Amino acid sequence: MPASLRADFTYAWPTNEITVMGTEEATNVVHRRPIVEATEDDPPMHTAAPTLRVERGHAVPEEIGQILTTLADDNRRRVIVELAERPDEERLCASFDLPVSKSSRTHRWWVLRETGLVHQRDAGNRLYIRLRTEDLLRRFPGLIEAAIAAERNRLDE
Repeated sequence: MPASLRADFTYAWPTNEITVMGTEEATNVVHRRPIVEATEDDPPMHTAAPTLRVERGHAVPEEIGQILTTLADDNRRRVIVELAERPDEERLCASFDLPVSKSSRTHRWWVLRETGLVHQRDAGNRLYIRLRTEDLLRRFPGLIEAAIAAERNRLDE
C-alpha cells in the first residue's frame, strides 16, 4: 500500500485500483459531467456570489442590495438595532429574544454573517455576535440609522 494514502487500512475489491491524485484531477473526476455539459455562459462552479468578497474570514458586501434584502426581515433588523445600541460590545447569540425556532435563529445568524453585517466568534459551544459598525459606516453611511428608524416605525404601528 502506498504510504501517501496515510491510512491504516484500505479496503477494496480485488479488481479495484487505488490511486493518489491532486485536487484538480479529483475535481475533474468527481465533477466530470457538469464540467463537460457546462456552456460558456455558465458561471464557474467554484465561484462564490459575485457581490461578496472575503476579508479576514468574513464576507464583505460590495452592493447595498444584499444588505437591504437582509434588513427586510423584521427579526434580522431587530438584531442589528439591538447590536447598534451598544456597538462596541459582543453579545451572546442566545441572549436575543426572537420569536422563532432555534434553527431559524441559526439561519438568521448565518445570513447576517454572510452579508457582512456582523462579526461572529465561536467560543466552545457559545456563539458571540458583534455589529461591524466601522465597516458599515465606511461603506454605507447612514445605513444603521435608517435600520433603527425603520424598526421604530414598525414598533409604532
